[in-house]
Order: sequence, then structure tokens, then C-alpha cells
Amino acid sequence: MSRRSVATAGLLTLATCQSLAAQQATSSLRMDDVREAWEQRAAKVRSCAFEWDQEVFTVVGGDSDGRVGRDGKPLPPAPPEDHRYTSPCRLQLDGVKLTFRYTRRFWRADERRYGDMPTDLKYEGSKQLFLDHPGYTEWPVALIRPSGRGPELPSHLIPVLRAVRGTNPTFNGEDFDEYKVTGAVLPLGGRRCHELAVRGGPARPERHLWIDPSRGHVLVRYVLGPAGKPRHQIDIQYQPDSVAGFVPTGWKEVETSVDTGRIICITTAKVTSNQVNPVVPEEVFRFDLPPETFVVDETGTGPAKYITKPDGGKRVVQPGEMGKSYQELRDTPGQPQPTLMNYRWWVVGLAGLVGGCLVFARIRLVRRRTPQPGGPRPDNASTPKEMDQ
Repeated sequence: MSRRSVATAGLLTLATCQSLAAQQATSSLRMDDVREAWEQRAAKVRSCAFEWDQEVFTVVGGDSDGRVGRDGKPLPPAPPEDHRYTSPCRLQLDGVKLTFRYTRRFWRADERRYGDMPTDLKYEGSKQLFLDHPGYTEWPVALIRPSGRGPELPSHLIPVLRAVRGTNPTFNGEDFDEYKVTGAVLPLGGRRCHELAVRGGPARPERHLWIDPSRGHVLVRYVLGPAGKPRHQIDIQYQPDSVAGFVPTGWKEVETSVDTGRIICITTAKVTSNQVNPVVPEEVFRFDLPPETFVVDETGTGPAKYITKPDGGKRVVQPGEMGKSYQELRDTPGQPQPTLMNYRWWVVGLAGLVGGCLVFARIRLVRRRTPQPGGPRPDNASTPKEMDQ
């Protein structure tokens, strides 16, 4: 039996055990206890910094699984063979501000090679930055979008974010109150763990959280999808911490094909360092963009598309220029953009124009209301002669 077949069989066996446990076991776990433990941990951990190495193993065709091209046909297998690589990761969190750097690897079918792409994700409370450094492309690419309901984050962050921001919907993309105690109990790592679950729907698959009450109600296993056919599963290890109680030391993430159920990717992470309540410099959360970055800005506060210049300016990309290559856009000036001084003069000029119009309108109004010599006047108005008398 192949390694992948053994892994698939093991995953399905565990899923079957979970299903049986849900039918046979009872639990005294209370949602209020879990919420209280998670909220107390979040209050103690104001900031944190975690570094880890994650080994990503993708089976042949794992990245292209279930995807089709523009012609509607399945994409060629990517990667073209079983492939493994290691990515260093760094997460820094302060309140609701977050920055995360990791490396993704893609198969470049047109060049028959792999491309490593360091990626920065940043969230500052209301908007998010995705910054892909050169690797897949020869230039940086950035996307800035409003994220008032929280950032879009990779599943690699679930172990840390559930540990230190467990009930916060900003980082978990869901309302913790949706979960219910199922009564299922399962031994995981030699400990008695209890299940919380959310039923699925047309837009979202069901989710399962396996909790260990003996260690401050930490999350030990996360499952996305039906218990008998999980689409995503993360198993997490912990160590004691003097402030947080327990912090993650590593995790194993298994992803399966939606269509076939076969395992397509396994990510194994090992934490190399962690800090609880460090001083995180404010500048690490700034949306600093390197020169010559192609930017798509969806916030509506400036140009929608532009390329950053070495002098700090922007080469704005007009709607009619989207057919041009990056090099052509970068190397041509484009339409001149108003400078700050231009804006000031526009403001001064507009204010002067508006002020002039108001003065003119006031003069006309006064003239219309003021009686003219020989003209009609209000009945109660006195003439100069009457005033002398």
C-alpha cells in the first residue's frame, strides 16, 4: 500500500471514530466554560510573536485539483510530481493588528519550473494588504482592500489565532456562538477531548472543534467538512506558558480533494520561537510598498491601479491601459497626476469662486430688498420727511 493510501485510510478511520463517539458518548462540557477560558487568555495576551517552519508536501496534481482552464477543461497536473518544500513563517499580533510573512511555491507550467513567492499579509483594523514579492512574477504585486469584518487569512494561522483570539470573529471569520456542544468525546493525544460543532449549509461546510478541558479548553483538533469525509483537518500540540497557560508548539494540517476525498496536501509546522506580550513596533503594520509594485487598491480612497515609483510617486494605470504589459506601464509616464501643490491651488481657487458667488448673491438679495428712489416701499416704512417730523 502506498504512503498516500495509508494516510487516507488513517484519516478516514479517525473520522469514523469521531462519528461513533458522537453517537455513544455524553459530555458535561459547557459553552460558557470554553468562552470564558478563551476570553481570559485573549485578555492576558495583548500581543504575541510566533515563528515556525512549515514543511508542505503536495501530491501530484494537488494544486490543480478540481480546477479548470478557460476552455472548461481540467488543468494539467500541478505539481507534475509529488513535491515537498519548507517555508519559514513569522506572525506578529498586537490587539487587532496583524502581520504575517510566509513563502508559497507554485509550479510554472509555461517555464517548467517552481517559483517561490514570499508573501506579506497585513491587517490594521479596517483594511488589509496582500503583498506578493517577486518570485512567481518578476515584480511585486499588491492588493489593498477594505476588511471591516476582518482579514482573509490562510488556514496556517488557525492554531495560533484560536489560542490567543479564540472568540474574536475578526480573526476567525465566524461567530463563536454558532457552535454547539454535541456531547461527543474522543481521546486525542491521551486526553479526553470534547466536540463543538456548527452545522453546514449551502454556502459553508460544517465545522468541528475538539476541545481539551484539562488544558484550559485549548483547541486540539479543527475539522472542516463532514465527520465522515473531512475536507480539512488540523491537529495541534501545546506546551505550558506562564502567561497564556498553553501555547502551540506545532501542528499537522491535512487537506483532501473535494471531489475524490484523496489527500492532496499535508503541512507540518514546528514552532521555533514564541513571545507573549512583546513590544511590537508600530511600523511593522504599515502598508509599506517596495518601488515598482503593481498595486490594485479597492478602498476607493485613491487610484484603483498604479505602480509605485522609486521617488514615492505613483504611475496611475488608466482603464484604457490594462492591455499594456507591466514593463510598458512602468517605463512610460502615463497621464500627469495633480501634485499636492496643485491640489492646494485648486482648493484655494474653488474657495475663492464659491466665496465670490456668495458675495454676489448677497448683494443682489440686498438690492432687491432695499427700496429704490421713486419705487415702491413697504407700507410700514417711513419716508425721510416723516422721520423729520
